[in-house]
Amino acid sequence: MNSRLISREDKRDDRGMEEKYFHSMGAFLCDEGRLDEAIDFFCRALALKEEPYTHYHLSLAYTGKMEFEEALREISRAIEMNPSVPEYYLQRSHIRYLGGDKDKASTDYEKACEIDGNCRRIEEIKRGAELIEAQLKDRSILEASCPVVSCPAYCCHFSGDLVRHGVHIGPWKLRAIRAFLKENGLPEEDFIDRLPYSGEEHIQRLVPPNYILREQGQQFIYYPKRGDETMNEALLKDLPKGTDYRTLVWIADNARPCAFLNEKRCMIYNAGDENGLEACKQFLCLTGFVFATINHLKIIDERTLNGKTMGELNSIALEALLILSRGVYDNEELISFLQHRGFKARMA
Repeated sequence: MNSRLISREDKRDDRGMEEKYFHSMGAFLCDEGRLDEAIDFFCRALALKEEPYTHYHLSLAYTGKMEFEEALREISRAIEMNPSVPEYYLQRSHIRYLGGDKDKASTDYEKACEIDGNCRRIEEIKRGAELIEAQLKDRSILEASCPVVSCPAYCCHFSGDLVRHGVHIGPWKLRAIRAFLKENGLPEEDFIDRLPYSGEEHIQRLVPPNYILREQGQQFIYYPKRGDETMNEALLKDLPKGTDYRTLVWIADNARPCAFLNEKRCMIYNAGDENGLEACKQFLCLTGFVFATINHLKIIDERTLNGKTMGELNSIALEALLILSRGVYDNEELISFLQHRGFKARMA
């Protein structure tokens, strides 16, 4: 192994991993309705690193406890830190409405819609995505590759080290990546980093045991490095949403791409006959999900996706989602809509 591989071996990211663990536990407990415990974990996460999404989730927990003053304080701090996230304004609007301040609630709602006009129908969008996913839960579509080859691979951009976002490299993939890099004359230290592991509980809870690898008598978690390029305004403007129509929290204006991202595609996607990294295979944005569904239904020619911008695809995907959700296999309205938007459509 190249002795220069690890530039950060002695600069352990324990605080970052601890912050993620506390936030993850808080989110889990909040979903379980264990709000007091969730609040404790969120506060412990904020003590390590202040993140707007943690303030947002803490606000949700306080709202569940009907503690509106605390909830309002937390969501206002989230907005102060990141004023471009529409769901933060929707949350503050909800809190203010529950607290009886309908005028300010309306102002926040309109601000959310000003940022993203689809906030006016966000519940319909969420229900539509849930319906389609339920219809297709036993189908290979949920594991299929995204057909939107023109996407600038937003999901491969991260605001912090990839290990903190759950992107790890397993043993077989690591071997294949090393062979790929060696074959192409690429220095391993430019692409791979590793985090030492000494039995820390928070790391043990975050990282599956098969990703904790032993080399030279020590245990490490391997993960891709990040590149140097940052997101630009044009890319951020057309940022897609998750399948729950939420902002992708790991992407901000300081996000940088995975080191293996090259010309919008993953260099190691097929290394070792494995399609990408496990964490990457588990993510599909809402736009990719909708077009993968449409492609699965054999309604469009996949090649016609290539001529569209990401902004166009995001907009078309939302309309198609709503049409699909009204009748997944009654496709005449969808075909008419896609043909009008310039797609080559065909009957299933």
